[in-house]
Amino acid sequence: MKKRLLMLVLVFSSFLCFSQTLVGARLFLVPNFVTGGNIVAENDLYSLIYTYGILKQEAEDVVNTSRSNFAVGAEAYLQVGITPKIAIEGTVGITSNQGYTTDISVDTEEGKETISSYERKFKTIDFSVLGKYTFAKSSMGYLSAFLGPKLSYTGKSISEGIFINAENTSVQEYEPFQNKFLFGVKAGAEAAITVANKTLVTVNASGFYDFTPVFKEEIIGEWFSNAVGNRLGFYIGIGIAYSLK
Repeated sequence: MKKRLLMLVLVFSSFLCFSQTLVGARLFLVPNFVTGGNIVAENDLYSLIYTYGILKQEAEDVVNTSRSNFAVGAEAYLQVGITPKIAIEGTVGITSNQGYTTDISVDTEEGKETISSYERKFKTIDFSVLGKYTFAKSSMGYLSAFLGPKLSYTGKSISEGIFINAENTSVQEYEPFQNKFLFGVKAGAEAAITVANKTLVTVNASGFYDFTPVFKEEIIGEWFSNAVGNRLGFYIGIGIAYSLK
């Protein structure tokens, strides 16, 4: 029995000797998608007319509504090789400018002109533990795919308000309407190119989906919570990594 355990330890140790350990950082652009975006944008138009009285009722027939938000993010990570092809990667990062922004615009000769916006923004601190498989690897770099669970912490980061112009805005900080913890899954692929001794530049593309709805139904209402739904989006990033061995 002791000999078998010793043999397993030796085999595992030999794998680690030939496996790569990386530490690095990435910057991301994060286009976010959620269900019901157009429905919420139309509802915001009605709110600006009937609830807040900022727009006249005639505006329903002449204005356009669209939902926008383009988040940005950054993360640090540690990748530990288990075998020459399999690794575990732990990440921690932050993603800002998430949520809903409904743009109210009119058509002009120069194109669409935004006349007001209804913004709901929040940021998250993101954690993930990913299983990573390397398809190809050489002294020039590697190509890999990954999959694993993702946890985002929103805290009290939501900001909501109506923006007419620079001189006429109404922004408030609220107790969090969104769920404090968003559980989900993350998957994607990464390519890395060696640029110097033990230093690599990486290009990363990944998608994510939350199993937890963005907003709390008991606070924001069943309709809005269901209309917003769950976060669904992707990361497009570039980074740098350093090989510890």
